[in-house]
Amino acid sequence: AMERYFLGIDNGGTTAKAVIFDMHGRQTAAASARLEAIMPRPGYTERDMNDLWMTNARLIRQAIEKSGVAAEQIAGVSCTGHGKGLYLWGHNEEPAYHGIVSTDTRAWEIAAAMYRDGTADRVFGKIYQSILACQPVCLLKWFQKNDPEVIERTKWIFSVKDYIRFMLTGEAFLEVTDFSGTGLMNIAEGRQDMSLLKEYGLEEIYDKLP
Repeated sequence: AMERYFLGIDNGGTTAKAVIFDMHGRQTAAASARLEAIMPRPGYTERDMNDLWMTNARLIRQAIEKSGVAAEQIAGVSCTGHGKGLYLWGHNEEPAYHGIVSTDTRAWEIAAAMYRDGTADRVFGKIYQSILACQPVCLLKWFQKNDPEVIERTKWIFSVKDYIRFMLTGEAFLEVTDFSGTGLMNIAEGRQDMSLLKEYGLEEIYDKLP
């Protein structure tokens, strides 16, 4: 039988990596690259989503070439990535905005307001976490207030790794361990929840959640 391998793809805060492992978990080959940060203003940390995808495609190709493994021998692919942040895909099948990394602080006032007005306390029993400026919930509220066209042109709300998987497969899904950190999911019941979005005034995004 043909020897099988696995491909792991990681997109962190600063670096992207593609690594090939054998069936025993031994690393066969790896390729990595530093990701370009776009900082248009203080507190903003973004990246070009098309560049990000092209970098991932290049690293996958490099890792396969270095390994000497035929692509057909790769039995499975898994994506990981930084938590929080926001990667929006548009109805025009292009990114709806730059990807936003978890070091972005533009929405700090929105997070602070949710503590002042009691929203953070009201939703805690559903989301089981503190609300942070870098979470999708705050970033989406920021766009709602400052650049609503971005939300209008958004088809899918992704985390970084869900975006990469979407580019690999053409299918929009979210993965729960990652999405549980967004502030947008009812963790207590393990589901999407319109009543939770209503607490934030974000009902309009319900159909954009994969």
